[in-house]
Amino acid sequence: MPRQFTLSVLLASLAAWATTGSPSFAKQDGAAARLRAVDVLREALREADAPDLSPNEKLDVLARRSQTAAEAVGRQTFAARRLAGAVEEASAVSREDPRRAVAQLRDALSKLKSDLEFRVRSEAELPAGFPPPTTVGEVEIKRYPAYRMARTETASNGAFWTLFSHIKRHNIAMTAPVEMGYAPGAEDGARAKSMAFLYGDPGLGTPGTEGAVEVVDVAPMTVASTGVRGAQTRQSVDEARRRLDAWLESNQGTWTATGPMRVMGHNSPFVPREQNYFEVQIPVRESGKPGGEGNDNAGE
Repeated sequence: MPRQFTLSVLLASLAAWATTGSPSFAKQDGAAARLRAVDVLREALREADAPDLSPNEKLDVLARRSQTAAEAVGRQTFAARRLAGAVEEASAVSREDPRRAVAQLRDALSKLKSDLEFRVRSEAELPAGFPPPTTVGEVEIKRYPAYRMARTETASNGAFWTLFSHIKRHNIAMTAPVEMGYAPGAEDGARAKSMAFLYGDPGLGTPGTEGAVEVVDVAPMTVASTGVRGAQTRQSVDEARRRLDAWLESNQGTWTATGPMRVMGHNSPFVPREQNYFEVQIPVRESGKPGGEGNDNAGE
């Protein structure tokens, strides 16, 4: 009885921490906070392996450490919400099977720890002025400078080689990410309609059409971005888009979507699937500001 009371108090406290107000966006200077949370979760997993603890005591350890990790990573982040959800689910399971609850919570904390400490494998330089990749699982507001890209209106394997031949012919260095555009109002499971390689500098090359490739200039833009690790599948893209939609719904008084979704792929097929990374993004502007006023999302 005392253990259940303790766990319920921890759950209520953690849930209140993680769900008060609307989700904030991750900040690019949050690396230190993520590392603190990783340290807390690592210690939680170590403590929960102690052979002299009962399943109920292990649940207490994991729940307490989850609250500390949520405080470390920052209130209203998606990581804190994941922690709250994991503790809540384990609490429900523990009433019938404490051992299974421990295994379930331990697995959830281990996965979150892995996401928080994940580092994108860099295979090419970012275009000039591009912001760094977004933390896995979080939503971040990012501002992009003007850039130039070579685009073809399909997103098949053949499109990759069409674009690769183009940049090789013009002695343009490969950069990351590769941009995949989606049609406005694309539904769940929709395929990308275009693929583009981004030039490292907007002064390289010349805008125009060359066969199946069009070189275009893209105006500065602001986006809501979320980071994803693993294979880029319809399911993973849809899940990330829904996370962005939920964030925009919670922040509708501050940010407004201004264009269709895009996916920014950072890794080639040579990187193992579990180490792949991409971003799903939606162009936005601050609510109440007209398009282009300090937030130019007009595209080319």
